[in-house]
Amino acid sequence: MAIWIGLRLHALERWQPPWHSEPEPLIAKRSVQAQQSIFDHCAQHALAYTPAVYQAEEHTLLLEVEASLRLFGGLRKILYNIRKGTSTLHGQLSTSVAPTPTGAWLLTNARQVPFRYACSFASLKRALDPLSCLVLPGAQEHRNWLDAIGCKTFKDLRALPRAGLARRIGPALLKELDAAYSQAHTALKAYVPPPRFVQYLDLTERMEHTAAIMHVVEHVLSQLCAWLVAKRSALTRLRITLHHERYKESAVHTQHDLAFAEPVYTLGSLTLLVHEHLERLPLKDSVVALTVESLDITELQHTAGGLFPETLRTPAERRKLFDLLTSRLGPKSLLHPAPVADHRPEIANSWICTPINHEKPTQDDALQLLDRPFWLLPVPLALRLERDRPFYQTTLELLRGPERLECGWWDGPSIARDYFEARDKTGVRYWIYRERDTDPAHWYLHGIFS
Repeated sequence: MAIWIGLRLHALERWQPPWHSEPEPLIAKRSVQAQQSIFDHCAQHALAYTPAVYQAEEHTLLLEVEASLRLFGGLRKILYNIRKGTSTLHGQLSTSVAPTPTGAWLLTNARQVPFRYACSFASLKRALDPLSCLVLPGAQEHRNWLDAIGCKTFKDLRALPRAGLARRIGPALLKELDAAYSQAHTALKAYVPPPRFVQYLDLTERMEHTAAIMHVVEHVLSQLCAWLVAKRSALTRLRITLHHERYKESAVHTQHDLAFAEPVYTLGSLTLLVHEHLERLPLKDSVVALTVESLDITELQHTAGGLFPETLRTPAERRKLFDLLTSRLGPKSLLHPAPVADHRPEIANSWICTPINHEKPTQDDALQLLDRPFWLLPVPLALRLERDRPFYQTTLELLRGPERLECGWWDGPSIARDYFEARDKTGVRYWIYRERDTDPAHWYLHGIFS
């Protein structure tokens, strides 16, 4: 008898082997906690390639990767990296590609699909038309009626009169059908990483050597680093608990707390530190399970880098580059910042053709630049409100502010504004302001940070 990992229980029950001659198979119950752990790791790994990760039914993740294609080398490269990053998990990963979220979900969860990669609406239609219409969640309650009228596939369902179908079974099924073919907007639930990382892992066999334990810990640390990237955080304190042999009265375990002088978030640095810590600690007993948990994290601080490569270190080298660019592009093609001492952003933001200073900004100057957006719109863009919140492509979340600017009354134009730093659902940060002298308040987009 052949038994393999992933064999379904009903298939195993069909066989009646002589258990006295063969070892009896060990049937483990479904672990919801382990299943959720795998799902979380896949979602956190996917967040490294796109901030738009959404969770759907049947433990399915929906990724919006159109804006990431050029950065990561195309769709094939992204799929390859996601599969490679999740290859160590004990689970089966099924992927599909479609121009609509519902279409991608259907191609992933349907059993008999002509092809799972549909990059255009025409190919998506060819892939969905022969599918059973019962794949739609809303079609299950109308299964008998659909069978009675001979409606088997998506193509059959779309051929029915919409008005009559809506009167007979309601509009819910039509909305699902339209969402699959991109004829309706789909509300998606964004994936939010858990606030704390806790991973418990049962070992398949007892371990008595640090090297073997470290090999297992590295697998959990890779999941921890994916969680840190998803949280945009770095680790300052870590706890590793080794669970030893369980005696009759109580369970024995050993806790190892690690504190880092410098916050870490990369797998290489974290693995090296944990390895050095565990290597010098003797094991009290064999280990049957372990737990890795984050104790303290801090927000990951990104330092502002230079625009030019580090080879241009001296002012003379930078001046030589500027002169070369001016000669090739013309004197009016190379602009240098010349900020004016004025609180009004449209006046303070000034650029000139003649360089006044080629020196690299000091650290204090660089920190001051972080308070202002890199790109300032020539004319502020009026924003509309949705549920009393400014809206630009998506609803904007206010992160910082208000910063009140009120000046120009002596020389004009006079302004009275409250500036805020805002962020949309994709992570883009904007500089917006609210006019103070208007009722109701008017919101405007004035700059883009990143």
